[in-house]
Amino acid sequence: SSDVCSSDLAKSGLIGLKAAPKVSGHGGELTQSPVVKEAVKEACQQLFRADTGLISYHLFLHFLEVEYQRALKLRLPFSLILFTVHKIDGFEKEQLSTADLKVVSAVVRSLIEPFDYVGHYQTLDIGILLPHRPVASAREFASKIVKECNTQLAKSSSTARFVWSVGVGCVPEDGIKLDAIVAKAENEKSAG
Repeated sequence: SSDVCSSDLAKSGLIGLKAAPKVSGHGGELTQSPVVKEAVKEACQQLFRADTGLISYHLFLHFLEVEYQRALKLRLPFSLILFTVHKIDGFEKEQLSTADLKVVSAVVRSLIEPFDYVGHYQTLDIGILLPHRPVASAREFASKIVKECNTQLAKSSSTARFVWSVGVGCVPEDGIKLDAIVAKAENEKSAG
């Protein structure tokens, strides 16, 4: 009677019996058409800048808005770091080369947490979104980035020095309006 009952339960799907799953001889890989692969590649190129591997300015702004709204709704701290770095070799101040910019982006990506975002802010500036980080932690993190980047950049050029302009804006310390947070970070960066 219990065999009949368990058999009925197994047939109905209410219990599972230990039985080896049947394995087919076919690979489990899905094939994509070249058109789909090209569309995915094109979409990724629009999301990430090829020269640095960082998210594009427009996508960064999207994440800025989303994370800001989430921080307000959940009443969590939220910080934004903006920075620009220039290379001074002799008496000339110049933008970072593509190779140096890749070094900076690699260092920053290695230091951020999985829930942080790093991307381009405007053309050559870099922005970092730090959900859940209050102002003191964001400033400490910005200092850590500058120190580590300077160490790595010094390996590629012994005569040049690097000048950083860094700005930090935070919720709630600098207000609860997104434009006030961004303006605070931009003004601090400009003053630096």
